[in-house]
Amino acid sequence: MSSYDLDRGSSGIINKPNVERIDKELNGINKVRLRHYNITEYIITEVVEVSEYKIKIKITDKVMYSNVLPGDNVSINFINEMKEECIINGIVELAQPTFPQFFMVRVMHVEKYQDSRKNRRYAINACANIIDENTELFGVIKNVSYSGFRVFSKVAIEGRKNVKVQMFIDENNTMTLNAGIVRKKQHLNYNEYGFVILGIDQDERKQLESIIGYISERENI
Repeated sequence: MSSYDLDRGSSGIINKPNVERIDKELNGINKVRLRHYNITEYIITEVVEVSEYKIKIKITDKVMYSNVLPGDNVSINFINEMKEECIINGIVELAQPTFPQFFMVRVMHVEKYQDSRKNRRYAINACANIIDENTELFGVIKNVSYSGFRVFSKVAIEGRKNVKVQMFIDENNTMTLNAGIVRKKQHLNYNEYGFVILGIDQDERKQLESIIGYISERENI
């Protein structure tokens, strides 16, 4: 049985080659999601150039600026033309000290997954209220899917399994969902929670589909 990983947001492994020509996989793709081991969230980046085993990317996000050095490990996530989710693990070979910053990444390992509409997670930064009875806790939603979402919060949620979560994507995209905590991880300055959506009705499903469609259009990958 294939596993399910909240961070990867996909299931059903197709293959795990040690290294693979990546130029064909990235054909026609100009934006990917990059994750550095020191930064917990994916950053949207632009593909500048692709060879058989190397990818040159441009980053305009200042969170990444000066935090990436040659020799660092990164992962790159995208959907190929076959509708497979690809996760590339690579090593930074070149980091130019400019802004926007350019990196050359050597591909070391590629994983492909069935692109599951249910499990694919879409990166976002959105405010959230976590409601348990009369208590409201503030958090930030870092990604969302049709089955769940990930939230960062500086407040520890102790012993609370099922809660209501208000999502504020923007002024036109808000909703409240019943959710259960399925994963907890404590970091130095914040707590990370994985939520699974519980008891969603037809109207809520349509609203969630609309929100994810909106996020997907902005992501443009």
